Formats: sequence, structure tokens, C-alpha cells
Amino acid sequence: MPGQMPQPYEGNRPYIFACYAHADRDAVRPIIRALVDEGFRVWWDDGIELAEDYPEYIADHVYGCDCFVMFISTSLGSDWCT
Repeated sequence: MPGQMPQPYEGNRPYIFACYAHADRDAVRPIIRALVDEGFRVWWDDGIELAEDYPEYIADHVYGCDCFVMFISTSLGSDWCT
């Protein structure tokens, strides 16, 4: 649905990993939405369960992606984005 964020992609088909600092979420979400609307599968760190091993979960998605897109702004100072 336009304007509403889809769920991050989970599956075995090629996908884009979107890396961004949470401080930039409002600027990045419309870009992710546009990519999904164009038919791309995109994963981003939305809705990760608190019980998840966060670093390992993120790393698994980085290693599994076919395209890594980093939105650079405040992410340069983020420990998670390094």
C-alpha cells in the first residue's frame, strides 16, 4: 500500500540490504518504499525481536544480500553502521 512501509524482505531470492542510521529513518523510508514499489526486495532492520542476537541477525542479512546500499549522513557516526 503506497505510503505505508512493507515488511522487510525475508527469503532466499536476491535482495537489497538498506543500511542507515535510525536518526535518518524519516528520510530513508520513502526511498525504501520507492524501491519496493518498483519491484525490488529490500531488507532493513525494522521489527527485530528483542530476543534476537542483533549483531548476528544483521550480519546474516548483510552476508546474504545481493546489493548493499548505505545511506550516508549521520550513519558515519553510528557503531551499528560500521
